[in-house]
Amino acid sequence: MNKQRKDKDYTMNQHTGVTSRNTQMDILRGLTIILMVLGHCGFPGTHFIYLFHMAVFFFVSGYFYKDACSETVGSMWKYIKHKLKTLWLPYVLWNTIFVLLNNWFIRMNVYTDNPELVKAVGEEYAVLHHYMTGTEMLKEIVKNLAFYGGTTMGGALWFLQTLFFVAIAYALIDFLLKKSRIGYKHHMIVQGCIALIFLGVGYWSSVTGITFHAMERVVSCYILYYLGLLLRKYEKTEKSTFYRVGKIIIATVVLLVCNKIGAIALNINSYENPLFLLVTSIAGWMLLVEISYFINQIRWLQAGLTVVGQNTLPIVVLHLLSFKLVSVIGVMVEGLPVYMVAAFPVLFYGGAWWVAYTVAGVSLPLLVAIVKNICCRRLLQKERN
Repeated sequence: MNKQRKDKDYTMNQHTGVTSRNTQMDILRGLTIILMVLGHCGFPGTHFIYLFHMAVFFFVSGYFYKDACSETVGSMWKYIKHKLKTLWLPYVLWNTIFVLLNNWFIRMNVYTDNPELVKAVGEEYAVLHHYMTGTEMLKEIVKNLAFYGGTTMGGALWFLQTLFFVAIAYALIDFLLKKSRIGYKHHMIVQGCIALIFLGVGYWSSVTGITFHAMERVVSCYILYYLGLLLRKYEKTEKSTFYRVGKIIIATVVLLVCNKIGAIALNINSYENPLFLLVTSIAGWMLLVEISYFINQIRWLQAGLTVVGQNTLPIVVLHLLSFKLVSVIGVMVEGLPVYMVAAFPVLFYGGAWWVAYTVAGVSLPLLVAIVKNICCRRLLQKERN
């Protein structure tokens, strides 16, 4: 029975969009990445979004974790190589590109070294840069190789760094527990206890301000990954419409109440307390999973969000840069100094500017991804011919 379940999950994960259930997960990813973009561009409900949107990404990653990844030393090494390719490499590659483009970004006002920007938009939205020497660039690239440092334009890549260590840590602990030959039920209980201990350490770090080279985020988010796996294994497959709508209502109410109580910012390991993080994360998962189910029944919405959900990495990488196009247009229309384009992450707040930023932040990276995929397919066809 368990073997069949694993194989089914594996097939769904490898053949994206073939089954309705996997399509639902792509839709879920699509919704979540759009929420991330909204959260970076002045959307009025940003505080609400931050309660759960990044937590759901960790849930999704845990949801698709396969027990077979930690069965043997060979499978563990294969899993680590896969994570190096899909998480470490994009982090290093794109942060390196942004480092190498630093001076050009300043010349093009994507970045600025003009202190007038601070006076114009305030310290919160003014990140000043300086022209870097070749040596400085090399130092930053070396830091990126070690998952240390980062760039302004690659600010959202913290998620790749954190997920890499969470996924590897979970698989290694999973491997050791399997070698201990305890039963699977006890195995999951031990993983849960470890996750709770890690969460306690992460919260302690949040309260004291003592950090561990970004490992405080890893230990805080480990439990979210674990819960994603747990929910997949024990989820109810047959659900009535009444049940699904009820979950949406309950999750929304819980999140609205929590929105009045406190705030969450996983990128800086900030949350009210461990229980608050767990409640908002689970409620956010419930909300988006059930919304995704209903969207999956609407063909045109399903098609669009599935494409978005299958191309989340380009959006993570390029949405902040894509915002600059809207800022450039706004500066031209409003007759503002050109250095104000460098306001970060966006220049204009209020009104409907967030709509323009969201459209640019999703559609432009998506366009890049589609063009890239088309070019790759054509190259493969030429090689075969």
